[in-house]
Amino acid sequence: MKKTDAFTKALAVVLFAAAAIYLGAWLLRSTRESVVTAPVTRTSVSDSAQADGIAVREEQLLSADKQFVSVQAEDGHEVSAGQTLATAMDSEASLQRMNHIAELKLEISSLETMLSGVTASSSDVTSRDADIRSAVLELSSSVARGEVSGVEGAALNLSALVFKTDAAADSEAKLTALKKELAGYSQSSIVGSDVLTAPDSGMFSESVDGYENVTPKMLENLTVSGLNKIMSAQTDVDVKVYGKLVTSYRWYFAAELDKSYAARLSVGKTVYLDFQRYTSEKIPAKVMGISAAEDGKCAVVFYTERALSDTLAMRKASAEIVFSEEDGLRVPLKSVHVDKDGTYVYCITAQQVEKKYVDIVSTEDDYYLVAIGEDANALREGNTVVVSGKDIHEGKVIEP
Repeated sequence: MKKTDAFTKALAVVLFAAAAIYLGAWLLRSTRESVVTAPVTRTSVSDSAQADGIAVREEQLLSADKQFVSVQAEDGHEVSAGQTLATAMDSEASLQRMNHIAELKLEISSLETMLSGVTASSSDVTSRDADIRSAVLELSSSVARGEVSGVEGAALNLSALVFKTDAAADSEAKLTALKKELAGYSQSSIVGSDVLTAPDSGMFSESVDGYENVTPKMLENLTVSGLNKIMSAQTDVDVKVYGKLVTSYRWYFAAELDKSYAARLSVGKTVYLDFQRYTSEKIPAKVMGISAAEDGKCAVVFYTERALSDTLAMRKASAEIVFSEEDGLRVPLKSVHVDKDGTYVYCITAQQVEKKYVDIVSTEDDYYLVAIGEDANALREGNTVVVSGKDIHEGKVIEP
């Protein structure tokens, strides 16, 4: 069948209308370019360098003449001169008995703590007895009425009250038995035992690594070659050693640093040491000494009195030497503009564009760090800045 002229004309009109609608939509999209935004976040930028080094402390090795030692002092805790650290024994049987005594003391302490929270006064006891009688009556009533669900709930309630009382009684009986067992032991019953005490006050540690022979005295006028010798000065630990005593809060970190970074330091200057593996705290430390350069490297010695207990097990370590750290707001590079009044960004507040002036602290790879302002109109964390968009100006309404 042949198409009529009317059909052809109608089809042409439909195609033209479709093309016009498509073209109009394309033009509308092109004239209303989408606005790209980004949130303002708070961040910090560190000026730092990595350095490998060694921790040095005032340390005394602790040893016993007997083969078997039971340590009573807590690792990483302070002890006073003369305080008991451990007990040394001649036999494994004595060691097992000593360890059992320690376990008894720990269990007794735990039970006493638990019972202290459930010890009842006479009014508490009267109240609990009343609760039990009430529960018995409730159970009896439910049984008499033939209420299955009521019987189950009342029975559970009664069981909880009775078992609570029984549990406390059982714990008290167990505590009495443990104290009686402990009283049966005495220090004299462990044949051939020696009580080992702290020779000085300090911090006790069971962590011994063979570098205890390295002393702070060795760090005076330290050179790069001298540091290398210290780093390889590890010795074998005698089998009689059961721990060590750190006798000074002040400890040292001697590290090898590129001379370009060492040139930024001076004796007495404070920096921060970041040992991420050992502590989340950035440790403030002062520079004690800087050596002359050898093959582009310098030996730098830092000292501090912070985080001693956290770093007791640390010896050779990698640290981030933080020269300075700036806190500020992070904004994309493309969001920052300049006019005659200064540097600014466009923010969107309640769907309206607002201009906020900023002070740039530093330029990073893909963002600016800007200062945190104090006035009411300053840029704030959580603000939304415009990164790109067409015809952006203050006061413009941005449709969602």
